[in-house]
Amino acid sequence: MAKICTDKEQSKWLIKHGLDPKTADMAWFPNKNKPTVLDCKLDDRLISMGNFIPAWSFTTLMAFMPRRINVGRFSIVRSGHEMNEIRYGTGWNMVSYAAPEPVDAAVPMIAFLLLKHHI
Repeated sequence: MAKICTDKEQSKWLIKHGLDPKTADMAWFPNKNKPTVLDCKLDDRLISMGNFIPAWSFTTLMAFMPRRINVGRFSIVRSGHEMNEIRYGTGWNMVSYAAPEPVDAAVPMIAFLLLKHHI
C-alpha cells in the first residue's frame, strides 16, 4: 500500500522545523490507525486542542516547493525523473532526496527548503 501522507514522526519533525500546522490537509487522530483527510482548514483553536497530529499529503508537500529558486545570479530548477526523487540544481550544484515512497523523499526536501528560507 502506498504511503499517502507524512507519518506521525515526520509531521512532528516538519512542525519542529517550521512548517505551519495550519497548512496540513490531513491529520492523525487518536485511536485511528490511518490518517484522515481534513474537510476544513486548521485554525489556532483546533491546533491548540492537541487531540490530533497534522499531516501533509504528497500533493500538498509538492505545492510548497517552488519550481525555481533564485540564488544570486543563478536560477535553480526543481526536477526529478521519478516521483520518488526530488532534485533542485544545475550541473554540479545539486540537492537531491530519493526514497522508496514519494512522501519520504519530499519530507527532507521540505526541511532543506525551510532551513534555507526558500519556503
